[in-house]
Amino acid sequence: MWKSEWRDFLNGIIDLLYPLYCLVCFKKIGSKEVFPLCSECFQKIPWNIPPFCNKCGRNLPVELPSENICLACKKERHYFDRAWSVALYEGVIRDCLHKFKYGQKLGLINFFEKILSNFIEKFIAIEKFDYLIPVPLHPTKLRERGFNQAFLLAQPLAKKFQKKLLPRVLYRKKFTLPQSELTASQRKRNIREAFLLRNQPEISKKNILIIDDIFTTGSTVDECAKLLKRNGAGVVEVLTVAR
Repeated sequence: MWKSEWRDFLNGIIDLLYPLYCLVCFKKIGSKEVFPLCSECFQKIPWNIPPFCNKCGRNLPVELPSENICLACKKERHYFDRAWSVALYEGVIRDCLHKFKYGQKLGLINFFEKILSNFIEKFIAIEKFDYLIPVPLHPTKLRERGFNQAFLLAQPLAKKFQKKLLPRVLYRKKFTLPQSELTASQRKRNIREAFLLRNQPEISKKNILIIDDIFTTGSTVDECAKLLKRNGAGVVEVLTVAR
């Protein structure tokens, strides 16, 4: 009993000396809340919930007979075997990703690790994958930003699930326009042949989980998957924070 009381006392002192504030609404939060979000903002996260499309991972309004493939995926070929996303790219998650990528709020990585890990444990057979591969940035973009957000997301997951991380197998050779500024057809042209593979034997017959922050049309991760598959990779799936 006294241990828990002592812990509560210490947490109270920490809250007093080093108050924490929600990264989204800036409300003061206690040490027991889901840092860096207050409980109210955390509850507003628009989770991506099943039933999922068995290809792109989007939530389906109702479970479809047999295959569970959305209409968009029936019309379009994907090179990746399946994609997964933890949440929808709106509201709280959009704010968090924007602050992470463009506001240098790298402390958010612990939050992203938690929600990605929880999603993996619920839905993904992580044991079947040999490697995790983050989507690479072009060297120019990497110098500008100072970090690759996909690598930072993949690193703690590789450690937690004891998977080998291959951050240099894919190389972004082509400097592309920001995908967010383009239409779906423009994105495909923009990202076409943007990557090269550095070590083909390493990925031959290996199952790979590609990690990135956002899945919109899937053009970027699909281009990565195409290159990996054409060079002998086995199953290639994709995991992103949001879509």
